[in-house]
Amino acid sequence: MDNILYPVSCFSVRRHWSRKLGPTFVHEANMLSLFGVRANKNIAVHELMHFFEHCATPYGAFRDELHKQSLDLVSHFLREHSGPILTPVYEWAKRYLSDPTSCPGLDDSTAFADLIESAVKPWSRLAHLGETLEGENVAAVHEATIARVTLALAEMEATCVLLPQMSPSEEKPCPTMVCEGTDGKAIPIGAILVSECIAQIQEGSNKVIGQNIPPQYYALLLLGMDFHSRTERDFRSRQDRHLEMTLLALADLALFTPIGRTYSRLRPNNATWQSIHPGWRFFHALELVAKKDWWIASLFEAENLGNRICDALEWVRARTFLDLGSQIDGPAHARHRMACEIRLADFMAFYRRDRIFEPGTPVAEFLSDHMPIVYYPGMGTVFNVPPSDGKNATALRQLRDCFIALRCRQVMYERATTNVLPSECRFDLYFENIVHEQDFAMLIAQKYPWLETSRFHRL
Repeated sequence: MDNILYPVSCFSVRRHWSRKLGPTFVHEANMLSLFGVRANKNIAVHELMHFFEHCATPYGAFRDELHKQSLDLVSHFLREHSGPILTPVYEWAKRYLSDPTSCPGLDDSTAFADLIESAVKPWSRLAHLGETLEGENVAAVHEATIARVTLALAEMEATCVLLPQMSPSEEKPCPTMVCEGTDGKAIPIGAILVSECIAQIQEGSNKVIGQNIPPQYYALLLLGMDFHSRTERDFRSRQDRHLEMTLLALADLALFTPIGRTYSRLRPNNATWQSIHPGWRFFHALELVAKKDWWIASLFEAENLGNRICDALEWVRARTFLDLGSQIDGPAHARHRMACEIRLADFMAFYRRDRIFEPGTPVAEFLSDHMPIVYYPGMGTVFNVPPSDGKNATALRQLRDCFIALRCRQVMYERATTNVLPSECRFDLYFENIVHEQDFAMLIAQKYPWLETSRFHRL
């Protein structure tokens, strides 16, 4: 393993969080924000699709594993460092490694150096791996190498199995593309663009292009249109090709990647980085569909299309992942396990937007059991509290996990602020003795003193 601090960006499309929250699903905090839903009701469908895709794909399970490992490392650093914490911690560590003698805020530089080795460096490897798989449009990803990210993946999976290396001329961790809205610059294709492809199709792709909307929302739609046009030129007899249904199926298949501690056991011996990276998987699947004219006309054809692609590219079929996911034990995997069980019975159940709210359906029951924290601007925050929970213990647990995740993420990437939760959180709806976030932070600090707000200062 490289004994260095891996390059990490302090900006992320999916990690970006503001107390004046825009519409988003933040999986680390298990929070769904529906800001703007009053003006555009389809926003709710868009963000709900991010939630579904996260719960019901192997890549979503991988991201949960990555978050858990990252959170453990940050928690270790915060517990073991005895003095004030200068934030962002990542930049603090960089400054120390650059010049230990002039690094501020240290009473014991030896202990700090040990924590960099045991916590910050391994955290940076996980963060760099995540950014590369996500396809963040940042320098750290553009300059990444497959050799380095596969080392990080092997560490994350706790294995010594490395992917076969590609030749140096092909060592490109993400495919890239130039399209309208990128100002002539290539942007990486990763899980972010794949996820937005799913959500934007479900929200409605009409008029999304050229409306001052960031390109990640429509880039893969444009790519799909290009390949669709090529097929129409080469195969003139067919008329039943449905662009959006096919792209939806391909985007979903791209997220059935054999990585992480749960699903890496399914990875074939001949797997390469391009066969596991969501962006490369989408690109190669789309290329094959266009070449063979395998465009579908209905979501009912999605699983069969996926099987044909997997067989042609020597990938593992999606149902093999679902069989494994449906058998994972433990409460931490209950949500993913239930999603896999639903998909075994109805492969595209979570993507039939006309039925997801239909009472009595498996997806409706899934939402009843596993709905995340939902933030409604103007109303506050709503927790999924069962009727039997008379003391709102569920709400307290959900909010605790959300707060800890956001605080730990903030101190690594950003300058710490007093508050991390959305500004309109309605604590009074659930708790008699908690009115403001400061009250809740004090309650958290009683059990987790290393999260005491006064510890955190700006670098």
